[in-house]
Amino acid sequence: MVKDGMNVVKAVAGGMHTLLIGDDGKVQSFGCNDEYALGRTCVALNIEDEDIPKDEAEGIPGYAEGLEGVTVIHASAGDSHSFVLTDDGRVFGAGCFRDPSGSFAFSDTSPLGKAFVQVFPVPGGQQGRALQMASGADHVVILVQEGDGKPFVMTYGSADQGQLGRLTERLCARDGPHRPARGAKTKDDFAEGTDMKVFASTMEKRRSTLACVQTLLRFQKVDVKTKKASSKIAKIFAGGWSSGAVDEAGNVYSWGLNNYGQLGHQAGNRTIQYKPKYAKNFSGKHVTDVAAGQHHAIVIHDGGKVSSIGRGDTGQLGVKFAAGASQESAALLPVTALASETVTAVACGGTCSFAIAEGGKAFAWGFGENHQLGTPDDEDRAEPTLIEGKQLEERTITQIDAGGQHSCATARDD
Repeated sequence: MVKDGMNVVKAVAGGMHTLLIGDDGKVQSFGCNDEYALGRTCVALNIEDEDIPKDEAEGIPGYAEGLEGVTVIHASAGDSHSFVLTDDGRVFGAGCFRDPSGSFAFSDTSPLGKAFVQVFPVPGGQQGRALQMASGADHVVILVQEGDGKPFVMTYGSADQGQLGRLTERLCARDGPHRPARGAKTKDDFAEGTDMKVFASTMEKRRSTLACVQTLLRFQKVDVKTKKASSKIAKIFAGGWSSGAVDEAGNVYSWGLNNYGQLGHQAGNRTIQYKPKYAKNFSGKHVTDVAAGQHHAIVIHDGGKVSSIGRGDTGQLGVKFAAGASQESAALLPVTALASETVTAVACGGTCSFAIAEGGKAFAWGFGENHQLGTPDDEDRAEPTLIEGKQLEERTITQIDAGGQHSCATARDD
């Protein structure tokens, strides 16, 4: 039960945690808080019974810390991080980022973000107003506008699969290339208020350096070259280890892990795209939205039609493959089960997919072992299945999000 009867307007799923945004712009969180992805300590619950065990307290919705006096309109979450976007275009974050070597850090001045702290804009850094935000497993993408200029993309987080889109292959790993630039010898190397000794020792243990965290764990601009120089970026998206943007003409540009061709590029021998590239395999469609999972993507195009691309071995593409056929596609496949629907929104978990159509019908398909599809059993679904249930008999789903092993939705009373 949400605290204070908050009227939830948006629910966001991370790896093992959930964020709720109320119509008052406040945020509550619950779930796994091992690396402070909830943006709060459990004592912030203000529960009368102080004997509640930590793991039980984490599972009870409570207000996030550090967001007092701001109005949140959007949120995104990954495996161990949570970020929120305010009505005045600021971005706040909490938690921690990870990569194949393990836990990394939250920012260039903190190993962990135990409460939400403003990460964009920052004094002396890139200015502007954030318009949109999306999270992958361990990275964040924002769309920013500065003054009356064209919107541009910025990224923050782990880069090991090229998902930041602004570094060469050599600089994407936190080991090696940053080693010669090792600093962090004096307090002057860190922002005011940083516990230099603690953070320096933390970086040493994690094989990180000051140069590395300053490169990865700050929002920095991504050079997305649109087909027409005058075309503006209209939408951004992020998958587990990938990112992308859609321009106002319906063209898609993507970067990151492409091992199943899920980014719209020919997979070939190049499974990672380190810089933004026009997705040729999406051409011929006027794309308006993209949702991405670990190795697949779902696309809305041409007035509400839906297609899918990438890996489909657990049904996440929403397409039935012939017996014995390869269950993957580097080309867009029409999701024919939704051909009669006008789809307005799509979402992806790691290996599952969702769609909301005009009229309020919501559909789920893909991996269902953890009951994340909202269906009566835990079976996989190879094609979109209408989400039904007792709690929805007099309600209509308005928004869906999916995380590592769970999904969440908001609904309105009919």
